Amino acid sequence: MKIPVPYKLILSKVNGHCPEELIEVKKFRRLIVRTLRCNRGFVNQMLIEMKELGIIKYENYRLIKILKEVD
Repeated sequence: MKIPVPYKLILSKVNGHCPEELIEVKKFRRLIVRTLRCNRGFVNQMLIEMKELGIIKYENYRLIKILKEVD
């Protein structure tokens, strides 16, 4: 399965800021908004899609674990 281009951009930014595959939800949302310049509703939809695709996984409601690496 191929990862969509906007998700690749986000994951590459996350890998640059946070080397250990865990990032706080608040920081992750802020990175999405700054990278794609979008509103909060769009960010929520993107997080849902990324979770369904198996790219991310929520850890204890405060952390997001990155499951896929960018090619």
